[in-house]
Amino acid sequence: MATMTKNSKDLLGSSGSLWTQKEEKLLYERTAQGLSLKEIAQYHKRTVGGIRARQKRLGLRDEETGQLLDPLQEFQPFSKEDIKLKLIKKTSNEIKNNYSEYCISEISKLIFKKYSTESTVDLIWEAIRWDIFIYFDSKKLEIFLERNKEIIISRLTPDNDEFPYKTLQQLGEKFSIKRERVRQIQNKIFRRFRHPKRKFCQTLDYVLNQLLSDNSYDTFEAECAWLSQELLHSESAKHFNSHVLRALYHRHEKSSLSLENLLNILSQNITAQQQKRHLENRRLFVKEASIQFSNKADNFVKNVLSKAQFSCTFAADIIELSSLPPLRTCKGNRQIFVKTLKRMVAYESSGEKKFIKAFDRCQIIDQFAEQAIRVPYSEDGRAHDYIPDLIIRTIEGLVFVIEVKSRLRLADRAVQLKAKAAVEYLGTKGIGYCLVDVEGFSANDLQQVEVDEELKIFLRRCLREKGIIRYRDIKNYINGGPVRDIMDQVQSLVLRYNLNYQTSLFPLPGKENKYRFDFKLKI
Repeated sequence: MATMTKNSKDLLGSSGSLWTQKEEKLLYERTAQGLSLKEIAQYHKRTVGGIRARQKRLGLRDEETGQLLDPLQEFQPFSKEDIKLKLIKKTSNEIKNNYSEYCISEISKLIFKKYSTESTVDLIWEAIRWDIFIYFDSKKLEIFLERNKEIIISRLTPDNDEFPYKTLQQLGEKFSIKRERVRQIQNKIFRRFRHPKRKFCQTLDYVLNQLLSDNSYDTFEAECAWLSQELLHSESAKHFNSHVLRALYHRHEKSSLSLENLLNILSQNITAQQQKRHLENRRLFVKEASIQFSNKADNFVKNVLSKAQFSCTFAADIIELSSLPPLRTCKGNRQIFVKTLKRMVAYESSGEKKFIKAFDRCQIIDQFAEQAIRVPYSEDGRAHDYIPDLIIRTIEGLVFVIEVKSRLRLADRAVQLKAKAAVEYLGTKGIGYCLVDVEGFSANDLQQVEVDEELKIFLRRCLREKGIIRYRDIKNYINGGPVRDIMDQVQSLVLRYNLNYQTSLFPLPGKENKYRFDFKLKI
């Protein structure tokens, strides 16, 4: 029996020990050769279950079915060997209890060498990471090792880019456990770290002693003030701050009661500092956004005003627009507050709203008013009054009237009659006139649109057969395609050949400020 036990131990001599990248490479090669699990286990002196589990971690077996993949993916080692470990590993006699004082000093030298140019917090965090590694290396046979390691790293981190701080809820969702279970795992490991013997905080204690001795602080209060300032400057997470300051208090054998007060003050200062920086960033963002919006609004308004029509020179006299009252009531009773006018301005369409916001933001508009001018015109022998949407004055004193219409209604017969009358009437007063859609597209732009020959043939045939074209005819023609491009071409023909194009808007039942569009096109 004793012989069998001894032989079993010899056979499974590597069972339970850590895998190396070299051994994983051999496992990959033997799996690729088609050896059975039992044969591979004999080569590696491990159990069949251990070989199967390592094959899964190397991505050689399917996680659900457990079957070998065919073909095998490219070799990617799972073990994360650290070169620093090779430098500090000694014989078992030199390193009693896995890590001796000599080993800790070697680790600390490596930390100071690698992070000499980094901040104090980064250097301390590297020491804590080594302590975490030492702790979990001593628990290498414990189940859920990787899960617990990630939990403690995510909770003890100072919250940097590489290791962000995660809440209990986030960790619980990731590992499919309750947040209370995450808290229990965290507190269990924290208790090990805070044990009076501090077996698993040796690297942190050693590095902290080196830092404090290099700075030559005379008193505990001076050391505490310096370390608190470093933590405040980096805005570290609370568990990290607590762990580091607890190490300082242990160094001087101070009571933990005053530690809690210090942590509360530090936490409040960090919160206040973060809020202050957030407000500063917010102000900077708002300022930059305001400049961008202003520049964008300037370019938009300049583009619109470049399309103005006028019949004579612009007015030289300054017209005071702020005293002009609205001459009509907008439908829907929709209003927007304008900062430059310091009052509510009424509007009827989303296009008018966009223009009002642009005028409020841009730097080239001095004043503007809504529905403030009356233009007389005649239609079918009858006299009418037309009240455009907006009137503006630039900082140079130039005055423009702007009418915003839907893109589909720019070539409408009534709209064109009003536009022609407005150009003549306002021209005598030295005022320019702009008829555009919400994007600044004008009737002149419509005339420049190229018309497809097939569309011309279709329109001629409809007019010849029916004498009239409706919106549904265009929809049937495009058969689900983009309506806007075709309607631009239709309106371009209307303006070129002076066709009778009449549009209508029908309110949709149960939907406020929503309309159905239709038109009639005749010769």
